[in-house]
Amino acid sequence: MIAVVSDLHFSDGSTSTNVSSSAYSEYLFKSIQQKAISKSVKEIKIVLLGDIFDLARTIHWQRNVPRLDRPWNGELDPTTAMNSKNSIIEGHYQTILKNILQTEECKRFFNEIGMLSSLELPLQVIYVIGNHDRAFYNFESLKQILIDALPTGVTLEFRSEYLEPNYKVLCRHGHEWDDVCYGFEFGKKVLKENYTNRFDARINCVQTIGEVVTSEIMSGLIFECSKYPSIDQATMKLLTQVNNVRPMTLILEWLTWINRGNLSSTVKTDIINAAKRAVENFLNTELAKKWDQMNTSLLIFNRDFIDTIELLLDAIKNSSFNQILQITKIIDDIKEKYDRIAREGDKFEQGARSEFIANPDLQYVIYGHTHAAKSTVFSTQTDGSIQCYLNTGTYLPVIMKAKDRGFSSMKQMTMTFIYRADEDLKNKSENQVSVDFWRGERIKECI
Repeated sequence: MIAVVSDLHFSDGSTSTNVSSSAYSEYLFKSIQQKAISKSVKEIKIVLLGDIFDLARTIHWQRNVPRLDRPWNGELDPTTAMNSKNSIIEGHYQTILKNILQTEECKRFFNEIGMLSSLELPLQVIYVIGNHDRAFYNFESLKQILIDALPTGVTLEFRSEYLEPNYKVLCRHGHEWDDVCYGFEFGKKVLKENYTNRFDARINCVQTIGEVVTSEIMSGLIFECSKYPSIDQATMKLLTQVNNVRPMTLILEWLTWINRGNLSSTVKTDIINAAKRAVENFLNTELAKKWDQMNTSLLIFNRDFIDTIELLLDAIKNSSFNQILQITKIIDDIKEKYDRIAREGDKFEQGARSEFIANPDLQYVIYGHTHAAKSTVFSTQTDGSIQCYLNTGTYLPVIMKAKDRGFSSMKQMTMTFIYRADEDLKNKSENQVSVDFWRGERIKECI
């Protein structure tokens, strides 16, 4: 049996909150134990499908690291676009990872993995590296720190993808189809690398602008807000939840709602000033300047990612909190109208389809990254075989606007189990793999 989980985003807790340990201890690992017995499984493979650790979502970079010593500043390496001060950068990543491993939620997660050894079945952990944990590709020492943290007897193997013919499944994080979080286009157009294909191993080491957005804008917002005495600890704690607001254009509306309209004009002004500073810091990074070289078009309808952020800064630079709130509401209305078109052009589905074309023996392609659990069946055959794309979603909560009024917070839980032909035999065609795919939402807090 293969059990797949992605996008836990364990952090040091300085700018975000970790998934409650009960989400995986009471559901995921109990399910693994129960299915191991009821499905007569022969082995247990835990696939950690990327973004298990978040090495970007931390205040460490702003609080402890001079600007020129951050990964996205200084003299950038011509092949990886990371700061050339390798030993300094590596040391900071080591510190961040060690701090994450000390959190109670992370300790509990690995303890739960260790407890699976009591089932006396072959147990293997495969870590497929994503984009928020991409630095594992650059520094072998990070891998060793994680290996050393695992319970005794648990083996860990790092991969960029996991292809398992016995299960007819391919697992990859999925950011490979997201040009903001993957360096394929950037590497070709700006670094002038001659990659053999989209999955060239050299691309894995390329730093991407998505990491800098998380560090300098999202975590940077919290750091900048901490400088203002008017923003109390209760509001600062709320700000650690902004990563979970969907869509993110609703952050200001959510902050207003959650405070029941009691945010003072001073706090509103200070939050906007902090946001402006965070965006400015992002745009002033060396990587942002280099990323901006991907598109030199002057056409307004052909804006690239950096151009869009620059437009955002221009929009908020001379606007009040309430004016920006109205702007984001308009943006959200437009987005809602065009969501159907976006869904029809799902680039992750298109990516999965290309994987099936390249490898017709596959029955399942599994991605994470999007934080949206999903299943799409492309085709089925009379012999019981299937071509199905699954997305493992996330265990992070999602804060969404209610249809008529207010916001709700839902805790997401997705469980994906794949069984090979000699497992899960009840009511199954001969020589076929089978899958249990569960999507759950726990609504315990309506905001």
